[in-house]
Amino acid sequence: GDRDGDPGETARHAGPRAGDIRGEHHLAVTRRERVHRAERDAFGDPNRVKVVVDAAGFALYFSRAPIPYPRKDTGIAPLQHVGLYGYRRDFLLELVKLPRSPAEQAEELEQLRALENGHRIRTALIEGWTSTPVDVPADVAIVEAALARAGTTG
Repeated sequence: GDRDGDPGETARHAGPRAGDIRGEHHLAVTRRERVHRAERDAFGDPNRVKVVVDAAGFALYFSRAPIPYPRKDTGIAPLQHVGLYGYRRDFLLELVKLPRSPAEQAEELEQLRALENGHRIRTALIEGWTSTPVDVPADVAIVEAALARAGTTG
């Protein structure tokens, strides 16, 4: 789904998804993933998916593990996957026919099925993103409290 468990998603961050991929069919782009610089507490959290991208913004790998591993400080900012998808219809029909790939099964991340089958995923960086994700049942109370503080419940 477009919100991927994040009730804090807004149209301001979503942007025009169809326009992002409409002219890129010749690049074999499967979808454009929204990513942002990982929040400090998210880097080690397996419920927050991280991504490494190449110089052109295409995803190299998605993982629940901290990637890239910070063996030494190079100044690289870890990126976190937001979960907004923009599929082309023809690709989506192809993707659902592909068997689950080994990495997808290990990580439980469907993006890896596309990567392991040679498809490219372009990413788009969202600056200033903050989120309150709902990935596990305990997150519900955190979101409810945040909504109550913001006066949006009821």
